[in-house]
Amino acid sequence: MVALQSDFNGACNVGTRGTVTLLQLIEILEELCGWQVEKNFDEPREGGIVHSSAVVERMNNDLGFTTQVNLHEGLQLLLDE
Repeated sequence: MVALQSDFNGACNVGTRGTVTLLQLIEILEELCGWQVEKNFDEPREGGIVHSSAVVERMNNDLGFTTQVNLHEGLQLLLDE
C-alpha cells in the first residue's frame, strides 16, 4: 500500500533483512496451514544459486518503509485476511 500511495516508480524488494531457507519457509507454511507436505531432495544443480537474500534499501530509502513483523507473523496476517 505504501508504494501505491507514493510517487515511487520502479521495482523494489520486500524483505525483513533476515535469511530464511526454503525448508524453513515450508515448515512455517505447514504450521500455519496445517499441512504436511512430502519433501524430495536431490543433488544441487551445477551453477545453481546456493544463498540469496533481498536487498531492501529501495524499500527503506525510496518508500520510507521498514517491516514491522517477521515472516511468520506476516504470513499469518495474510492467511487471516
